[in-house]
This record gives sequence, C-alpha cells and structure tokens, in this order.
Amino acid sequence: MLTRSAILKAPGRLELVERRLELREDEVLVKTHIAGVCGSDKMYFEGKYPPGTKLPFYLGHEGGGTVAEVGSRVSGYMPGDKVICFGWHNTFADYFVAPAISLQPVPDGMDMTMASLGEPLGCAMFSAMQSGLTLGDRVAVFGTGFAGLVMIQCLKKMGASRIIAVDLIDGRLEMAGKMGADVLINPEKVDVVSAIMDGTEGKGVEVAVEAAGAEDTMNWATASLRHNGKLVLYS
Repeated sequence: MLTRSAILKAPGRLELVERRLELREDEVLVKTHIAGVCGSDKMYFEGKYPPGTKLPFYLGHEGGGTVAEVGSRVSGYMPGDKVICFGWHNTFADYFVAPAISLQPVPDGMDMTMASLGEPLGCAMFSAMQSGLTLGDRVAVFGTGFAGLVMIQCLKKMGASRIIAVDLIDGRLEMAGKMGADVLINPEKVDVVSAIMDGTEGKGVEVAVEAAGAEDTMNWATASLRHNGKLVLYS
C-alpha cells in the first residue's frame, strides 16, 4: 500500500514523501495513531548521527496505532488490535510496517495517546529499575526532561530517601518537584557539585542518573557520586 512518510534527506531537510509499503509474512501493518519525537530524532535532524549512517533516512521509532493487516505467519495480532511500537520502523507516517516482535499490545482501557508513549516510558522505567537503587539511597538526576521526570517518579517509588534534580530550566525543575524531587538545583544559580556534597555530608549520592547527554552533566554526575556509588548513563 501507499503511505506518506517523513524522510530525512540531509541535515535540516525533512520531507514528506509517498512510500510503498510491503508486508512480509512475519510483519504487521499499523495505522499510526501518534508518533513521539525522541531526542535522537532531533540529533539526526541536526546532522548528529552515528558514523556509517546513510541518507536518506526514514525517521520515527516511537508511537502506536491500530493493526490494519497482518502477515501470513503472524498469530498474535489481528486487524483492529491496538499496539505500541518499539524500534526503528518509520512511525513518522500514516502507516508503518513492523515485525510482530517489535510490537506490544495496548492494555485494555488505556488511552491510545498514552499508549503511544510506551517506548520512551518503557526505556526510562527500565533504566530506573536497573539502577541498583536500594531503600534509603540518595539520588541525583541530571536532566529533567521527559525521561528524567519518569525516572524521578520511579526512583521515588523504589524507596529513594532524597532525590536531587538538576536542570537549567526552572520550569522543568518545578515539574520535577511535583514529581517527587526533594531538592532542585539550577546550575546557573549555584555550584552543582558543592550543593550536592553539602547536602550529603560530603559523601555524595548513592545513585547518579545522567539524563541530559551533555559534557557538564556527565562531569557533575561522576563528581557527585559517592565511593562505590552507581552511575546510570541514560543519555
């Protein structure tokens, strides 16, 4: 079938083109409900992609929708099912094709817009749950964008005694406070490492989460981590 798809022709040049999709026997055709924009999509658009990346490049790896058709060897889905997509399958399109193994069913009763955020939600939740946090640990989260805010909530539920949120944007820090952060630090106003050390008896935090993908946040995260602490590199 024909669909409209977003394709990156060159850095800063994103076009909407008509594309023919072919459904293989182990694949599922999905009508897109909504697709999320990941930070990596932005980096690709800006020309910051891994060596060996070949353009043109079809974008979109978050999102979800409704099954329109299934391949002959697909048994777990049928037309009309609601699914979440995990993987690079050009979800920036009216329709996309993905292997059945790259999809997950939407839980009964879940809103489709929320379900379409399953990929970034799942990544952030998994990262927090694999952080090695133990009951009572103190945590510093560097970067309070979408993933950072999700991890703050998860780490709080896991038993963190104190969560320190670090971000350059006051609005994000305000949201981090609503999500469970106990201390809010804006690096433009205070020295990050000194503030964290002062609040942890000079020892540092047990868990540091780097969720901004920047040189400064990486350095702050390592400098504020206590001996034998756990560094979580999300970005």
